[in-house]
Amino acid sequence: MKKHTKLLMATAAICLGLTGIASAAVIAQEDFTYTPDGTGLLGKNGGSGFDTAYTVSGTGTSITVTGGVATTTAAHNGNFRSLTNNLGSSGELWVSIDMGDSAGTTYGGLSFFNGTAEPLYIGMQGGTWRLALPSTTGPDSGVSFSGFKTGVAKITLGAGATGTVSLWVGDNAIDVVDVSGDADTTVTGFALTGADKIRLQGGAGISFDNLIMGDTYQDVGAVPEPATMSLLALGGIAMLRRKK
Repeated sequence: MKKHTKLLMATAAICLGLTGIASAAVIAQEDFTYTPDGTGLLGKNGGSGFDTAYTVSGTGTSITVTGGVATTTAAHNGNFRSLTNNLGSSGELWVSIDMGDSAGTTYGGLSFFNGTAEPLYIGMQGGTWRLALPSTTGPDSGVSFSGFKTGVAKITLGAGATGTVSLWVGDNAIDVVDVSGDADTTVTGFALTGADKIRLQGGAGISFDNLIMGDTYQDVGAVPEPATMSLLALGGIAMLRRKK
């Protein structure tokens, strides 16, 4: 599963090296590499882009980490972690995370919080990948949450409740996710301005790995969108011409 992170970052480096079109910046990342196996996330402070160590949410039981993967072992296991910088009201936020369900539970995913409010949830409801807002559940993606897959979300930040998020889900947790086509599901109408923490939580058997948040698709290693692909091609042509 850690091969996925290496593959993503290698892809991002190649894209950045070819173009210089976008100014990429990783906002936060966590690969859950903690020892010894079988310990909880509570108090752990690895990764980058976070202001605090993990605290506990839900029933007060921490998610357990084994083999570099964080997995819930009981209903409503969960952990909060504060971001170093609160989210703004403009621009884009790209999020990539590996998640899956091994026990047929009812829910599990990644949430963004602003204080005690939960404006956005990315994860599973009813057995499939979904997006959820405080009062709205997005359209069914049609992608099963069983197994272990990578989800990539493009969040367009906006002032007030004008944010939009689109979600693409890969076939597994190894291959780079292609975001050049239509998203699997999209929702609009939420406010992430000032969001200061994330939460990982779920019923028993939900696993998490390779969380990356960044300003551009390069940061999370997704295959470029069509417009960006055109720019990449133009950049490549320009480089070839300069070499002649």
